[in-house]
Amino acid sequence: HPVHETPLTLSCQQFVFAMSGGSLAMVPDCPGALIHGFRLGSLVEVDGALELNSRLGQLVSFSEKDGTFSVCLLNGSTRQVKPDDLRMPESSKRPGQGGGPESFDMLVGPRHRQDYLAEEAATCLMEKGFCVLKLCQKQQDVEQAVNFVRAMSQSGKLQRL
Repeated sequence: HPVHETPLTLSCQQFVFAMSGGSLAMVPDCPGALIHGFRLGSLVEVDGALELNSRLGQLVSFSEKDGTFSVCLLNGSTRQVKPDDLRMPESSKRPGQGGGPESFDMLVGPRHRQDYLAEEAATCLMEKGFCVLKLCQKQQDVEQAVNFVRAMSQSGKLQRL
Protein backbone atom coordinates (compact mmCIF):
# COMPACT_ATOMS: atom_id res chain seq x y z
CA HIS A 1 0.00 0.00 0.00
CA PRO A 2 1.58 3.31 -1.00
CA VAL A 3 1.76 5.95 1.71
CA HIS A 4 0.56 9.38 0.65
CA GLU A 5 2.08 12.17 2.71
CA THR A 6 0.93 15.78 2.89
CA PRO A 7 3.08 18.11 5.04
CA LEU A 8 1.33 20.50 7.42
CA THR A 9 3.04 23.05 9.64
CA LEU A 10 1.50 23.72 13.06
CA SER A 11 3.14 26.00 15.66
CA CYS A 12 6.58 25.66 14.05
CA GLN A 13 6.25 21.88 14.29
CA GLN A 14 6.16 19.87 11.04
CA PHE A 15 3.69 17.01 10.87
CA VAL A 16 2.86 14.45 8.20
CA PHE A 17 -0.58 13.02 7.65
CA ALA A 18 0.05 9.50 6.43
CA MET A 19 -2.68 7.34 4.92
CA SER A 20 -1.87 3.65 5.21
CA GLY A 21 -4.22 0.68 5.25
CA GLY A 22 -7.24 2.95 5.30
CA SER A 23 -6.24 4.82 8.47
CA LEU A 24 -4.98 8.38 8.78
CA ALA A 25 -2.18 9.12 11.22
CA MET A 26 -0.55 12.42 12.16
CA VAL A 27 3.11 12.00 13.07
CA PRO A 28 5.93 14.49 13.76
CA ASP A 29 8.07 15.10 10.69
CA CYS A 30 11.09 16.96 11.95
CA PRO A 31 14.64 15.62 12.12
CA GLY A 32 14.89 15.92 15.90
CA ALA A 33 11.52 14.46 16.87
CA LEU A 34 11.86 11.44 19.15
CA ILE A 35 9.16 8.80 18.92
CA HIS A 36 9.58 5.94 21.41
CA GLY A 37 13.28 6.82 21.58
CA PHE A 38 13.83 6.78 17.80
CA ARG A 39 14.07 9.49 15.16
CA LEU A 40 12.36 9.13 11.79
CA GLY A 41 14.97 8.59 9.10
CA SER A 42 17.31 6.73 11.49
CA LEU A 43 19.06 3.48 10.69
CA VAL A 44 17.59 0.69 12.84
CA GLU A 45 17.96 -3.04 13.29
CA VAL A 46 14.86 -5.25 13.43
CA ASP A 47 15.04 -8.03 16.03
CA GLY A 48 14.48 -11.56 14.82
CA ALA A 49 15.46 -11.07 11.16
CA LEU A 50 18.26 -13.39 10.08
CA GLU A 51 19.96 -11.78 7.08
CA LEU A 52 21.34 -8.25 6.87
CA ASN A 53 19.07 -7.03 4.05
CA SER A 54 15.93 -7.91 6.03
CA ARG A 55 17.39 -6.79 9.36
CA LEU A 56 18.62 -3.23 8.74
CA GLY A 57 16.42 -0.42 7.53
CA GLN A 58 15.30 3.18 7.83
CA LEU A 59 12.42 4.44 9.96
CA VAL A 60 9.92 5.99 7.56
CA SER A 61 6.87 6.80 9.68
CA PHE A 62 5.02 5.94 12.88
CA SER A 63 1.35 4.99 13.20
CA GLU A 64 -0.14 6.18 16.49
CA LYS A 65 -3.19 4.02 15.84
CA ASP A 66 -1.25 0.75 15.43
CA GLY A 67 1.73 1.71 17.61
CA THR A 68 4.14 0.58 14.87
CA PHE A 69 6.93 2.08 12.81
CA SER A 70 7.04 1.63 9.07
CA VAL A 71 10.59 0.44 8.31
CA CYS A 72 12.01 0.41 4.78
CA LEU A 73 14.49 -2.47 4.78
CA LEU A 74 17.70 -2.71 2.77
CA ASN A 75 16.01 -5.28 0.52
CA GLY A 76 13.44 -2.63 -0.48
CA SER A 77 10.51 -4.17 1.38
CA THR A 78 8.56 -2.33 4.07
CA ARG A 79 7.53 -3.81 7.41
CA GLN A 80 5.40 -2.55 10.27
CA VAL A 81 7.43 -3.07 13.46
CA LYS A 82 6.62 -2.48 17.14
CA PRO A 83 9.10 -0.19 18.93
CA ASP A 84 10.15 -3.05 21.26
CA ASP A 85 11.37 -5.02 18.21
CA LEU A 86 13.72 -2.23 17.08
CA ARG A 87 17.18 -1.21 18.24
CA MET A 88 20.04 0.94 17.07
CA PRO A 89 22.65 -1.18 15.25
CA GLU A 90 25.44 -2.21 17.60
CA SER A 91 28.29 -2.37 15.09
CA SER A 92 28.51 0.71 12.95
CA LYS A 93 32.16 0.71 11.94
CA ARG A 94 32.58 2.22 8.51
CA PRO A 95 34.47 0.92 5.47
CA GLY A 96 38.15 1.77 5.70
CA GLN A 97 37.76 2.36 9.45
CA GLY A 98 37.44 -1.19 10.72
CA GLY A 99 34.12 -2.09 9.10
CA GLY A 100 33.60 -5.44 7.40
CA PRO A 101 32.61 -6.22 3.80
CA GLU A 102 28.95 -5.35 4.48
CA SER A 103 29.75 -2.00 6.15
CA PHE A 104 28.70 1.33 4.68
CA ASP A 105 28.99 5.06 5.35
CA MET A 106 25.43 6.20 4.68
CA LEU A 107 21.97 4.75 4.26
CA VAL A 108 19.89 6.15 1.41
CA GLY A 109 16.20 5.47 1.90
CA PRO A 110 12.83 7.17 1.52
CA ARG A 111 13.57 9.66 4.31
CA HIS A 112 17.13 10.63 3.47
CA ARG A 113 17.82 14.34 3.57
CA GLN A 114 19.70 15.66 0.55
CA ASP A 115 21.58 18.30 2.57
CA TYR A 116 22.79 15.66 5.02
CA LEU A 117 23.64 13.25 2.21
CA ALA A 118 25.76 15.82 0.38
CA GLU A 119 27.58 16.95 3.52
CA GLU A 120 28.30 13.41 4.72
CA ALA A 121 29.46 12.25 1.26
CA ALA A 122 31.81 15.24 1.01
CA THR A 123 33.21 14.47 4.48
CA CYS A 124 33.81 10.82 3.57
CA LEU A 125 35.54 11.79 0.32
CA MET A 126 37.79 14.30 2.09
CA GLU A 127 38.67 11.93 4.96
CA LYS A 128 38.98 8.60 3.13
CA GLY A 129 38.86 9.29 -0.60
CA PHE A 130 35.73 7.14 -1.04
CA CYS A 131 32.19 6.81 0.24
CA VAL A 132 30.02 3.67 0.40
CA LEU A 133 26.25 4.14 0.16
CA LYS A 134 23.74 1.44 1.08
CA LEU A 135 20.40 1.79 -0.69
CA CYS A 136 17.02 0.57 0.47
CA GLN A 137 16.21 -0.99 -2.90
CA LYS A 138 14.55 -4.11 -4.25
CA GLN A 139 16.85 -6.66 -5.92
CA GLN A 140 15.01 -6.26 -9.23
CA ASP A 141 15.71 -2.50 -9.19
CA VAL A 142 19.38 -3.13 -8.34
CA GLU A 143 19.74 -5.50 -11.30
CA GLN A 144 18.06 -2.99 -13.61
CA ALA A 145 20.42 -0.20 -12.47
CA VAL A 146 23.51 -2.43 -12.89
CA ASN A 147 22.41 -3.43 -16.42
CA PHE A 148 21.83 0.23 -17.30
CA VAL A 149 25.31 1.24 -16.07
CA ARG A 150 26.90 -1.68 -17.95
CA ALA A 151 25.12 -0.63 -21.15
CA MET A 152 26.33 2.97 -20.70
CA SER A 153 29.88 1.74 -20.14
CA GLN A 154 29.83 -0.51 -23.21
CA SER A 155 28.52 2.32 -25.38
CA GLY A 156 31.28 4.65 -24.17
CA LYS A 157 28.90 6.99 -22.33
CA LEU A 158 30.30 6.20 -18.89
CA GLN A 159 33.87 7.20 -18.16
CA ARG A 160 36.07 8.26 -15.25
CA LEU A 161 36.82 11.95 -14.84
